[in-house]
Amino acid sequence: MRADRLKGRIEPNKPLILHPPSDAPPGDVDVILLYASEANTPAPYASLSEFHTWLRQQPPSGRARADIDRELAAERDAWE
Repeated sequence: MRADRLKGRIEPNKPLILHPPSDAPPGDVDVILLYASEANTPAPYASLSEFHTWLRQQPPSGRARADIDRELAAERDAWE
């Protein structure tokens, strides 16, 4: 698998046009759009202590360690 990072711009009522590298192989591709939106960017924490306080307030996932280990092992086994 190969990945290239391309820059683009979406203008109102116009298609998105991408120019792949000249050595890109022909064939189907998956395109992922990452929007540079500040609204979705979480505020940075002032300190590790502040982050730790926030983290302790989060509800538990409800999954046991064995369940998580099993899911990770299954995901790794799926890799080529």
